[in-house]
Amino acid sequence: MKYLTTFILTFIFIGFSANLCAKSLFHQIKEDRVKVVIDYSAIINKQLIEQDICQKHYTPTKYNALGEPIKMLGFANVYMGSGPGISKFGHLAERFVYCIGNQLNDIYFDGVKLSKEAFPFFTNDYPNASEEYINSKKVIGAIYYRKLQNPTQVSIYGNDSVLTNRNIYEQWLNLTENEILTLLIKNIERIERQNLLVNEQKELPRFMGLLNNCTYQVTEDLISLPRIKNLFIPKKNNNSKEINDDKELLTITLNSVIPKSVYFALTESNLTKLLVIYPSQENMRNIYFNKLSFENSIKLLEVPTLSLNPKLAQNWNELELSSLSSELTEYQSPLAKFLNQNF
Repeated sequence: MKYLTTFILTFIFIGFSANLCAKSLFHQIKEDRVKVVIDYSAIINKQLIEQDICQKHYTPTKYNALGEPIKMLGFANVYMGSGPGISKFGHLAERFVYCIGNQLNDIYFDGVKLSKEAFPFFTNDYPNASEEYINSKKVIGAIYYRKLQNPTQVSIYGNDSVLTNRNIYEQWLNLTENEILTLLIKNIERIERQNLLVNEQKELPRFMGLLNNCTYQVTEDLISLPRIKNLFIPKKNNNSKEINDDKELLTITLNSVIPKSVYFALTESNLTKLLVIYPSQENMRNIYFNKLSFENSIKLLEVPTLSLNPKLAQNWNELELSSLSSELTEYQSPLAKFLNQNF
């Protein structure tokens, strides 16, 4: 019990320390020249897949086995901030946008604990898995790697920003097309290994809190890129916001089990070329309905400090729902605009 208490306190301390060392959004905008946009897509189910991004001529990244051209458009580290219930410490995922022929693929990969919330996704992916296997210790409590299409739909990002009342931060990284393709292949192979285990009714890897959680797939993937292995970031004193002259390898900070620490490590690396923020329900209520300026909105959307009791949001009232459905009808995701402009 003493060891467990120390372990938990250490985890909490690391969470606070990471926040003390973080670059503010204003710092990233003004000094790092990161583009930051606030995106309401998840609230109104406006999906990137609806845009004609792959209809124009492009130079392929490669051709697949069928001879179809593939164009890698972007990769994002997705940090979902803390929220009530199981999401107190946030969540980490990866998002890929790419063309196969004229078809846009908008794919989200993550690793989640196989609890009752995740089982509908699991049984949908594996409809032929026996009930006995699904309800066995081989599956319950395991880490389950998901592949979800069109993440900005209401049922994915919308659920997280409304039901768990948390901000979602997408760091669209300045990677080459081949680097993005390498990361995509790693995720495809990870799913294939999982498929093999399920098909053979073998035990899936355990979800083990601080030892094997949602951050593992993301950090494993990023650290696999040779260029990232050689990147240095400023070394900060945990007891101060001041930056020392010393530098350390990005991988030292990046190799973490805490989602927020990975997000902050990437802010220090200057790899982010676009930061897209999907506000929580309460933050959107404050920003949109109070017509806050961009500057005040950014202040509100700073990554929050660790809270052991994050709050739920109040449900949308009829007036708010009416306003959202009517005033945002012609709304276009800033991310879609970005991709169109930078194709």
